[in-house]
Amino acid sequence: MKMRMIPVVLTGVLVASLVLFRLMRPSKPVSNRSKDASSTRKPDFAKIDMYAQAQLEKSRIPGLALGIVQGDQIVHLKGIGRADDSGRAVTPQTPFCIGSTSKSFTALAIMQLVEAGKIELDAPVQRYIPWFRVADPVASARITVRQLLNQTSGLTEAAGKGAVIGAGPETLEQAVRDLCTAELNRPVGISFEYSNLNYLTLGLVVQMVSQEPYEIYLQQHIFEPLEIRHT
Repeated sequence: MKMRMIPVVLTGVLVASLVLFRLMRPSKPVSNRSKDASSTRKPDFAKIDMYAQAQLEKSRIPGLALGIVQGDQIVHLKGIGRADDSGRAVTPQTPFCIGSTSKSFTALAIMQLVEAGKIELDAPVQRYIPWFRVADPVASARITVRQLLNQTSGLTEAAGKGAVIGAGPETLEQAVRDLCTAELNRPVGISFEYSNLNYLTLGLVVQMVSQEPYEIYLQQHIFEPLEIRHT
């Protein structure tokens, strides 16, 4: 169910963006007076909800949570469809699997530690995880933090598809230790290939350098300062 629900968040964002764009875009040139009037006109949220419902049915999406922000205020929240196979309804508070959105948090954590002088982007990963290994020992010593961030380490997309932490008993450290048999499909630093394995390793770099569990670091240094209380 998690994998099936991942696109829902993106769909909700796209639906809101498309509807607001259509709603706010003038169909023809208007005078300054008309512009002033249109800028204060409230969006038709009922129409937006109807559009989102229609798109959900058309795309055969189980459910989505729709949020619209105007300026710095949340102006509309709506749950549409079902949250799981029990038929439970989606609400604005229903948790969704955020998938690779977490990579942005990981990259931010790394850059915070860079700014604090605790990480150098062009340093080898082995400076921070001394036992870090892939199948090729020479490549293992060459992979840098920057290459992990840029997805240019040579780790493959295919090998990273099953690399998701949190669904089972495997720890972040164990997942990175398992890379000792991972084959690279290109020389280190040559070209881009998206792989979850790059960001799994970065997550452990955060953990090793900060000496805090990854989830605690994110809670204290990202979520709390940003007042993100429900993720």
